[in-house]
Amino acid sequence: MSKVIVLGIDGATLDLLLPWVEQGKLPNLGRVLHEGTHGVLRSTIPPYSAQAWVSMMTGRNPAKHGVLDFFEQGSGPTQHAFISSTLISGEAIWDTLGRHGKRVGMVNVPLTYPPMPVNGYMVSGFMTPKGREDYTYPAGLRDEILSVTGQYDPDPWDLMTAQDLDSFQRWMDIAEQAATYLHDQHPVDVYVNVIQALDQLQHSFWDLLIDPAARQTPQGSKVWPSIEACYARMDKAIGLRLGWLDDDTTLFLASDHGFQAVNTWFYVNRWLAEQGFLKLAEAEIGLRRSVLTKMGWSRENLKRLVRRLDPLGLRRLLGRFTRASIADRLDDVLALPIDWSQTVAYSGSRTSEGIYINLKGREAQGIVAPGEEYEEVRTRIVSALASLVNPDTGQPAVSGVYRREELYSGEYLPRMPDIFFALDDKPYLVSESTAAKRVFSPIGGGDISGRHHSRGIFAAIGPHVRGGLALEANIVDVAPTILYAMGLPIPEDMDGRVLEEAFTARYCQAHPVRYEKASAAGPRDRGEAAAYTAEEEEAMLRRLRDLGYLS
Repeated sequence: MSKVIVLGIDGATLDLLLPWVEQGKLPNLGRVLHEGTHGVLRSTIPPYSAQAWVSMMTGRNPAKHGVLDFFEQGSGPTQHAFISSTLISGEAIWDTLGRHGKRVGMVNVPLTYPPMPVNGYMVSGFMTPKGREDYTYPAGLRDEILSVTGQYDPDPWDLMTAQDLDSFQRWMDIAEQAATYLHDQHPVDVYVNVIQALDQLQHSFWDLLIDPAARQTPQGSKVWPSIEACYARMDKAIGLRLGWLDDDTTLFLASDHGFQAVNTWFYVNRWLAEQGFLKLAEAEIGLRRSVLTKMGWSRENLKRLVRRLDPLGLRRLLGRFTRASIADRLDDVLALPIDWSQTVAYSGSRTSEGIYINLKGREAQGIVAPGEEYEEVRTRIVSALASLVNPDTGQPAVSGVYRREELYSGEYLPRMPDIFFALDDKPYLVSESTAAKRVFSPIGGGDISGRHHSRGIFAAIGPHVRGGLALEANIVDVAPTILYAMGLPIPEDMDGRVLEEAFTARYCQAHPVRYEKASAAGPRDRGEAAAYTAEEEEAMLRRLRDLGYLS
């Protein structure tokens, strides 16, 4: 009977890992790449975890599955609630497998909180609120995990500092202990497990990861052994899963996105204002903003001040997120209100990396008429954005600009930004802040040094997988390929294709791709978001801001 093991490695990128494989530092990953098939896995646009992991697990684009950002979207960019598993529309891979009688084990997959009833078990991952005890299905599985590990947190990761690396390694060990225990003691047909840790590590230490010279500095040489140890743990996990292979089992490795360097803010609303698409109400600055502006305060120079004070213990005294939270409050004070009566377009959230048109009938104060005027505004913005150059570098600011229907289709398309732009190989983080004085501004040192890139990885090894093949895949191809490896038909509403080229000719000949009608009604109707307390929402906001996901 066919079986599949999937190891997700959040943020893994061949740009970083291939050189280490060639140096012999990651022997188990090297075995998968050399004996199996592998290639680039193109993520969503934008390549953020909420959209990307759900696209991987459903085989559908965001306009179909409905997870468009870290927040549930209403009309335009209105933020209603944090996204959760209850807001995934239609079937996910675990639903399809269960419908065909296959048992599944889903462990630490992002966006699976609250855990759903499945034919097997589920342990939620990234975006599980801290302190919650309801992170397993069935509920009793939590006690079983704790009896083995002593402690367990499905989402313990924050933005890393050098002081956190020891505990970071400990949590990686605990997560792997739980994952291997569940695999061994609760056998299933398809076992999916995600290593989340390296994403957070790369946000914090990307400069060290890509620059050998940075590792020779006093600080770099101090933390580099611990960073290497984290990647060794990843490779050990791959090796363990290679040991689980037999004549009927296929192993897939996949990442939701890749990684790249980041060092500059891109203030999209400031650019729109300078281009005449957005009007800021300059006269409504208020007394506090007037005083702070005259004093020369900004979000970035306040954060620099807190960093200088850090040796005095301010950050430890007031809490881990002090710098970000103070800066956020200052940003609120400095922000200029938008004059909606004269605004035709505005920035979406950082993790939507898009622009909304202020459309009549959709926006509360929309002024752009649907139809010809809407298209004319989009055309002007697309043209202007495609030609935007950072004056400080002389380089184009974006790597691509798209009308939303050029990328996606589905019932949730109307909730997406009207225009998307891509930042692959560009050192920018988007901010929708209206407090900025310039379109481009350096990100303060000591914050994040890495951001997501659309080029992730896909690899496969097993008795039915071809060896030595390089391929290119899309993130929505993973789910149909898992189903194919299990000998199951592919739902017709999946956007992804089966990566047949990854399999041997004999297997493909004996297993032609089959399709089935999509489930008439998914096992979940799109319902209410998971209920988070105010404290949980505040904690998640702080963490996502610290990782560069929110302004």
